[in-house]
Parts: sequence; structure tokens; C-alpha cells
Amino acid sequence: MKPVNEQMTIQVTELNKSTLLLTPSAEALGLCDDHFDNDFLKRKKLITQIAKGRGIVYFFTLGNTELVLRHYKRGGLVAKVSNDSFIFTRISHTRCYEELSVLQHLRDKKVNVPKPIAGKITRKGLFYSADIITEVISNAVELNEILLSEGVVAATWQAIGLQIKKMHNAQVYHGDINVKNILLSRQTTPPSIHLLDFDKCAIKRGDDWKNANLLRFKRSLLKQVSKSPHYHYRQRDWDALLAGYNK
Repeated sequence: MKPVNEQMTIQVTELNKSTLLLTPSAEALGLCDDHFDNDFLKRKKLITQIAKGRGIVYFFTLGNTELVLRHYKRGGLVAKVSNDSFIFTRISHTRCYEELSVLQHLRDKKVNVPKPIAGKITRKGLFYSADIITEVISNAVELNEILLSEGVVAATWQAIGLQIKKMHNAQVYHGDINVKNILLSRQTTPPSIHLLDFDKCAIKRGDDWKNANLLRFKRSLLKQVSKSPHYHYRQRDWDALLAGYNK
């Protein structure tokens, strides 16, 4: 991955069996190694919600800040061999370091993404496992969850298109852009749009890849339509998204 933000400050702290990656926000919150331990979070009664996807995600509070802890998991056939181990080369090439850096890069470019807080790398010989903590997007709902029960107005589709365009203008390729990685935050009226899950993304030069990345998102919508004939997505919605993207 191409370096994305040379000015981002990540404090690298070596512990006995692991390495912490702390942003200035993590230090301000007093976040430490214990906060990557879900048993510790349970004992301290900090957990507010548990969600399941490829792995278990823990939502917790620290002070007045809502955070989310996610453990990196592999997908596909390789997960049958090792579901959470990755080959270690250097700290700056680990999944959590790269995602923290990309998130900060996107925030610097005014793209709505979660605030990066901290990461943890646990070495196991030539391999490592990793975790990341980001700030929660308050009062937010997955676009997919909404479309299962109701449609959204054209202005919202345009806002989604605009956020994807801003991400592309920042030269970020999202390797898993789909309808479940778009959040609508109801903190504002109209709802603000946030993009999620920047694991395995890439910084790319040029523009020739951008349309294919956009169509990847369209395929995720059509996939949901094929699963549910009552899914609230129509061609006119895509036309509205393109109008926002092409502004």
C-alpha cells in the first residue's frame, strides 16, 4: 500500500507480547492494552452492545466516548487454515496500521468515515493477529437494514454518491464497498452518510479503476434485490446516486 498520510502521529508502544498503535485521541482517552481485551471490558461493565459478522464486534464506552473493538478475521478458503493470522513483515504493513492511516487520510480529505483511535498487533513467530478500535458513528443504521423495510429519498442516494466520489477523489479504492458498509446517521436532518470497513483498501493512482469500484457497489445492491423481491431499490435510485457522484 502506498503511504497515505505521513503527518499522522501513531505512537508505537512495544509491550511484552504485543505492540500498541495509539493515536493522539487514544492517549487523550487514556486507552491502554486492557481495552483490547473483551473480558476486561465485560468485567468493567463497559460493553454496551455486541454484534456478529465475520467475527464478534464489541461496542463500549470510555469516558463519554462510544468506541468499537474489532478483531481482524480472514475470509474465503484461507480462513479454513487460519482465520486470524497474517504474515508479519513490518508494523507499517499490518492490517490495523494501514486501516488507521487510511481512515485519518480520508478524514483529512473531509470524507465521512469513523475516527481512528488505536490498534494492537500480537506477534506469533512469523505471523501476527490484530485488532482495531474506532469511534462509533452515533445513531447510525446500515443502508441495507433500511432498504429491507423502506426506500430512501433521491437526496439521500445523491449524498451516498457524493461520499463515494470524495473517497475516490482521495484516491482510495474500497475493496469491499457494499450496501452493508454505508451508514446513515440520524444525528442530522437529512441523515449524514458514512463509509465503513477500510480493511484491505488501497491507495491507487489515476482514475481508470474508479468506475469498476462504483459498479462493485451496484452489484451489492442487485445481490440484495435477488435475495428479496421487496428490497427497496430501483434503477432510479442508482440514477440519483450517479447524479451525486458526478456533481
